[in-house]
Amino acid sequence: MSDKKIKEKQEFLINLLDLPSSGSFVGKFSGGQLRRVSLAITLMDTPKIIILDEPTVGMDPILRKK
Repeated sequence: MSDKKIKEKQEFLINLLDLPSSGSFVGKFSGGQLRRVSLAITLMDTPKIIILDEPTVGMDPILRKK
């Protein structure tokens, strides 16, 4: 992916998954935030198929609906 496409996708996923800013240190994230980061990493490359095992466990109800 081009740098521009990476930045666009990153901003989209940060907004979609309600993640802290891209400069945040992941080691200080809560368990729910870490799950969202994991999902964002999976979605970065737009895979054709994603197999998820209970992907919304640990996420807040509002984000689950999103």
